[in-house]
Amino acid sequence: MFGFKERIVTSHVTVNLLLNTDIEDLSEDEGHMTKTYQRRQNESKRDYAKRLFDIAENYRKRKLYELALENDLESLRLKKQVFGGDTKHMDIAKSLNNIAVDHSYVHNYQTAIKYFHLSLAMLEEVSPQHTTHIQVLTVLQNIVKSYMDLGDQKSAEMYAKQIDIINSQQMCIIS
Repeated sequence: MFGFKERIVTSHVTVNLLLNTDIEDLSEDEGHMTKTYQRRQNESKRDYAKRLFDIAENYRKRKLYELALENDLESLRLKKQVFGGDTKHMDIAKSLNNIAVDHSYVHNYQTAIKYFHLSLAMLEEVSPQHTTHIQVLTVLQNIVKSYMDLGDQKSAEMYAKQIDIINSQQMCIIS
């Protein structure tokens, strides 16, 4: 009979997530383990995309940014299938933001900025009742940081001003 870890990590680097285990539970010597995930038998594409999104977050926490990017890209591809390629949806905007974050962690700032802008544009198009100012602020802050990392102070300041405007509008609502 296979031991617990043998059931999780196979020779062809497939993780059997039917065991309901978290990747963080696996030991460091098995950090190479996950490139391919299998969709559960009755799992919808939407649920699978969510699971890949969560797995990518786990990889980011472990500073395995290339693996996070792979899972985020696959999650985005599935979400586009589920919602329709041109559909504007909050889940797609979040995936675009995470892909940008992955790129920024590996110093691909130009690509990160491209994805941050795609995320921001989608957030602005999504129905206001589904978009919180926090999500927009987060993407704007990520854009500012990426421009600063590139040494583009002028662009960073332009987006920082947008953050100030949103914050001041929010203060007016609270007052």
